[in-house]
Amino acid sequence: MTQPALPNTGLRATILVVDDEDIVRALLARALREAGYRVVQAQHGAAALAILESGRETINLVITDLVMPGVGGREVARWMAVHTPEVPVLFISGYPRTYLEAHELYDARIPLLRKPFLPSRLLESVQELLPDLPHFDHPAAENA
Repeated sequence: MTQPALPNTGLRATILVVDDEDIVRALLARALREAGYRVVQAQHGAAALAILESGRETINLVITDLVMPGVGGREVARWMAVHTPEVPVLFISGYPRTYLEAHELYDARIPLLRKPFLPSRLLESVQELLPDLPHFDHPAAENA
């Protein structure tokens, strides 16, 4: 089941991280876990769609790379707009915006975080997209 808010369990948000680069995905997951978030990982868009479609995970936010082989982040966001419009999406990409726009990958309605970025900037973006959830100060956010 995908929901924008957490059930009344006192748990933090669950974030789906989608990136075809293992090291990038691992670094994102680490920063988010150290900040107290629960992280589910997908190594490409098709895997992300399988997780979302299964309904087995309560996903509060999706962070997805835009450019990936096969199903990209834009397709994931389009699926979500139809099936789970209440769940926010954060795009990440190392490509320049002009490239993304030329290939119809950029959507100005969805926030874009340009790679490389510091963990502190990632956590700021997450907090902006999940304003109703509690956020705790964490050393990873301060030292990044």
